[in-house]
Amino acid sequence: EAFTAVAEHGSLAKAALKLGKDRTTLRDLIDFLEDGLGYALFLHEGRSLHLTPEGEQLQRQAHLLMRQVKAFEAFAKDVPKSAAQEISLVYDPFTPRALLQALIAAMAKRNTRLSLINASRDEAERLLANGQADLGICQARHRSVGDAMEWRALGAIEMDFYAAKTLF
Repeated sequence: EAFTAVAEHGSLAKAALKLGKDRTTLRDLIDFLEDGLGYALFLHEGRSLHLTPEGEQLQRQAHLLMRQVKAFEAFAKDVPKSAAQEISLVYDPFTPRALLQALIAAMAKRNTRLSLINASRDEAERLLANGQADLGICQARHRSVGDAMEWRALGAIEMDFYAAKTLF
């Protein structure tokens, strides 16, 4: 970037202004590049810099490279907007609504769509087994998840149950 800016503007001061960097920083970067290549890229004539024949050959390639870098940066900035994922979660009727709402909000912040499927424990296991659901939250019913999915079990969520006083 320093090389193409100096080549374009013919001056360290103008290139530094364009890039928002210090002139000495650009000079150091050019010196480092020239040292690494083993030849000069610029001829110094007073305060102006002119490309050497080797510098002219590199400038064409550097210009193309900078266009590719800018295209890459633009693409990279759009990735979070376009990389939306979808996760399907099967849950049983006993799963707290507040938990589900918190999950939806957390996933939305990560640009991930959460599709919810309300199902019984047996139906949830079937959906997980055949790939129709990615995650499941279900009551344990004092037994582990089916043998085929045991490796997927992530742990337990403590739940409380409430009833109206009139029920008793």
